[in-house]
Amino acid sequence: MERVGGWLPAPPTARAAASLTLEIGVAERAARALLEMGGRDNARKALDYAARLEDYLIKVPVARGRNPACNQDDRDRAIGRALLYQARANAILGNDNEARVKAALSYIAYPDEPSAKEWARALSRLGRGQEAVEKMAEAFAI
Repeated sequence: MERVGGWLPAPPTARAAASLTLEIGVAERAARALLEMGGRDNARKALDYAARLEDYLIKVPVARGRNPACNQDDRDRAIGRALLYQARANAILGNDNEARVKAALSYIAYPDEPSAKEWARALSRLGRGQEAVEKMAEAFAI
């Protein structure tokens, strides 16, 4: 399988799709685990994994197959998680405005409770309390 940038394979052929799913899953789990371990060094590594994962997912076309709507939903969810991990890593690194932007993009890509909460936390750290309350209310409404 051809490598793109030495990290993830080129967009899949039908034969390579299973291997690609595994590698995307590994990258996602690595970013999440690094964030859970804590610390600035791990946050930097997680930010790198998540940013590269986002870049790759955006370039990969949505699989057609039997259920294209489900495939689109899976892709949107994966992009949302990659952006969410970037938001969390930026928060750990003290880049609060970048954390806010990534959390907002995560919520736009796939509106769910974790992205709404992360957006609210970022707004709160920036002193934008009223907006933070509104985003937290959205998190509970989802």
